[in-house]
Amino acid sequence: MEQALTAEAILFFDDHKIVKEMTYLEFQAILDSYVPLHDMANRSMGAVYVRIDAKYHITGTVFFRINFDREGFVEKSWNVPLQQLADKAAKGPNLGSGPISLACFSQCPIEWQKSNLWDPEMQAASNDFHAIKKSIKNNNLGLVFDVDSRDGEPHEQSESMDEERTRTAMIIKEQRLRQKLLSTKAEQDIRQLNLDHQQRIYEYQQKFDELTQELEKEKQQRIELEEKSKGQSDKIDGMREYFEAKLEKYQQNEDSVQPEALKEYYDTELAAESDRLAGEYQSQLQSRDVELLFRREQESQLQQEIIKLKQEKQELAEGSRDIVFHHLSDAGINFVIYHPGVGHLTIGADEIDSYLANSIAFVADKCGVNEPLYRAWLDHYYSPTCQKQLDNGHLCDKLVVQLEEPSQFIIGESDCCAEHRSGATRVVPIKSASSASRKKNGPTELAL
Repeated sequence: MEQALTAEAILFFDDHKIVKEMTYLEFQAILDSYVPLHDMANRSMGAVYVRIDAKYHITGTVFFRINFDREGFVEKSWNVPLQQLADKAAKGPNLGSGPISLACFSQCPIEWQKSNLWDPEMQAASNDFHAIKKSIKNNNLGLVFDVDSRDGEPHEQSESMDEERTRTAMIIKEQRLRQKLLSTKAEQDIRQLNLDHQQRIYEYQQKFDELTQELEKEKQQRIELEEKSKGQSDKIDGMREYFEAKLEKYQQNEDSVQPEALKEYYDTELAAESDRLAGEYQSQLQSRDVELLFRREQESQLQQEIIKLKQEKQELAEGSRDIVFHHLSDAGINFVIYHPGVGHLTIGADEIDSYLANSIAFVADKCGVNEPLYRAWLDHYYSPTCQKQLDNGHLCDKLVVQLEEPSQFIIGESDCCAEHRSGATRVVPIKSASSASRKKNGPTELAL
């Protein structure tokens, strides 16, 4: 493909290795859904937009992510202005013809596009820039530039002191970029570890609460059995006292029946009463079993009816809703929401179900925390006061420093004054967030 002065290419990465190369025109055909990439179906790929000059030197890069559906087409919600990002990008490392323009996660010129970018590796053993440079040098895309445009360029002059200073400055900038990328990766790793730690604590607390409830239930059942056993024992003791008193009365009467006959009569009565009680309890147990079986059948039928009704409701709702969302998505319309802690957030039509199902959990995931911690942070954000409960039953309610980031919030520390901080990290909301969530959800906007 013959070019004039510059060319544009797209390189796809998998595990920091280039797996596919194409020109920008070919990439635009994929974006227009003319050609699917079956080998990338149902995957989120890391890719790089590359600008190349007539000497096959790299002049600009944009490290972006792109998602493909199950048929290998680009998801319709994807919208990353690659050329605009490259035009506004800050300087990066020198790949042969001076510092390139570089847009990545740690160096994004358009803030709301930051989540769509990724950081390159600059380690000696795995350097993405070296892989890109080698790929362009090999010219697998068959790029051919206009020879005249290169013949008119001036020949390189010998290095001067100014050029040496420029080279030194470029090396310093490259080292700073390397440090920035490493720092961003470390922060992401720490954030993920913190989130995993919070989730484990929350799961352990849930398990502890379940075991506590089971223990209390077992204790209550044991008390009930002991009371029932004591009642039966008291009843048998009463029967024994009755027959012993009757035996004593007959023994005092010389004309009464013989003690042996009375003892036999007593044993017969006692056995009959025991059989009657056993039969009564057996009948009660059978009645309970029949009642439980009937209830289970009823619950199963009701559950099936509920599932059926939910499916019908979902089908009716999705039948009309999906048509509207389909037209909006085809028209390039995205939805913008606002929530504390994450600010304005763009969501695609395919994310609306997740957001409507649980907006708090959706936003908490975008903030990098779990739902209970985000709800607790919301209470703190709108009312930054000490939540320590005093001996009189009231809260301390002293003003504390308001934290703007949910990921920095620690329950028992951030929402307590200096006097009442305990160092606790239980991820359990201290207030019900049902009413808070109603007043804290900001206005929803539609961005055209």
